[in-house]
Amino acid sequence: MPWSGFDLINRFNAWKKSEDAGRVFTVDTEGVAEIAVTGLAWRDRVYQQVFEEAAVDLAGGLAAWSDSRSGKRRGKRVGFPQFKKKTANSPSFRLRNKHGKGHPPGIRVGDNGRPRSVTLPGLGQVRVHDDTRRLRRMLANGRARVCFATVSHHGGRWWIALNVQAAELHPERQHSTRNDSDAAGWVGVDRGLSTFVVAATADGTERASLHPKS
Repeated sequence: MPWSGFDLINRFNAWKKSEDAGRVFTVDTEGVAEIAVTGLAWRDRVYQQVFEEAAVDLAGGLAAWSDSRSGKRRGKRVGFPQFKKKTANSPSFRLRNKHGKGHPPGIRVGDNGRPRSVTLPGLGQVRVHDDTRRLRRMLANGRARVCFATVSHHGGRWWIALNVQAAELHPERQHSTRNDSDAAGWVGVDRGLSTFVVAATADGTERASLHPKS
């Protein structure tokens, strides 16, 4: 079976309506059993994009495993994708910001006069804690676009993280160009796992790194 996200989505859509996904029977007063539902009985209660984004993530994991196994992928060896465990992983799902021509986007910030809210497809308007003023201004001015939203649960709370494609800052607010002879110029900071912090210049030259304590 092909491993692309598109193929996995089509395969799952066909499977979720088949008998292999399950069947629900009803029994009348005379003891006669009939099939009431074929497939996943709860599939209509979960937004379709949740399944689709999971299939896309699986396709990416399979591609990384295949490339690592064949030697096309450098770095640490990537294992075969594993199912998440409820006791070890935080529940999360992702929603794309899809909308047709002439229709509002599926993911909206501060809709219906409620500044501290995010509207998600299939869920509706959700109240949020943080101030969304700066993001709302950029969205209203066309300087930003919400690509997708990731909803996760940890620390006893639900969190919404928005992936936003934004325009570059005004030249007056950007960092000045770093002189090659300036050892104390601006650097970008990337936080990771195997290496806690890496500081590098715009061309990717690594200036410093800090490894986590064992």
